[in-house]
Amino acid sequence: MVTVCFYAFPPFSVIMRTLQKIQQDQATGLLLVPFWPTQAWWPTLTRMLIQAPLVLPNRMDTLYLPQDPSAVEPLKNQMSLLLCHLSGNICRVKEFHRQLPTLSCSPDPTSMRVQYSSYIKKWMDYCCKRNIDPISPSVASGINFLVELYHKGLSYSALNTARSALASVIVLQGNQSFGNHPLGSRFLKGTFTTRPALPKYKEVCDVNTVLEHLKTLHPAESVSLKLLRLKIVMLMAILSGQCRQTIHALTTRDTKVSDSKVVFIVNELLKTTKPGKECTKIEFLSFNEDPRL
Repeated sequence: MVTVCFYAFPPFSVIMRTLQKIQQDQATGLLLVPFWPTQAWWPTLTRMLIQAPLVLPNRMDTLYLPQDPSAVEPLKNQMSLLLCHLSGNICRVKEFHRQLPTLSCSPDPTSMRVQYSSYIKKWMDYCCKRNIDPISPSVASGINFLVELYHKGLSYSALNTARSALASVIVLQGNQSFGNHPLGSRFLKGTFTTRPALPKYKEVCDVNTVLEHLKTLHPAESVSLKLLRLKIVMLMAILSGQCRQTIHALTTRDTKVSDSKVVFIVNELLKTTKPGKECTKIEFLSFNEDPRL
């Protein structure tokens, strides 16, 4: 198969279509794109990298309007441009990823991208004001950014999220992850000492009040499908003590049903998922004492 080499700087509105075309043709080449980690095409872009991207210098003549070359692009001061070496050849991509045991640009769940977006935007603003490369900065630059957030009053949990957000876009020298760097770990340990993570709620609701209401939704034949579904979800949440993400990941496809219990196997990636850890299993035992529940 002949490898196609190319250079492209597509309009921002067709970046996703451009990436799909590269995959379809299994082409290899250079693609110029804005640094926008919150865009829908960003995970696809990072999955196709075969080399660490380069950040272009932010010069006045880097971008201009086609209809008026003397005019500066309005978004010039709000973004940086990345020169990405991409390939639609899966073998070349895997070879590059094998060289990065903790690839910071690996695709993350949509919920994580949304959670990280505000900190990534702040990081970009921080780098633009100080003329720092946002992709390959020094470790000190990343730590100083976290220190600035600390002085603004952010909690330990928020700073931990900010560190994870930086780790999703930063590529350090030696292929080391910013999220696991010793200086970052020391900083967060010190933050935990001065601002410990306290429980969000000091009081809990009376579960008996909820259960008494659920008993009124009986018998099942007389209850609408919507209310019956809400009742089941509420009981599962109370009995399992799991977070919303885990409850949302439960499906009938990965379920084992017997006369005494129902077992759900969660095969999706969760916030608590770790390498080598078995899939989360949640068991619900039968309850015959009160048929209303």
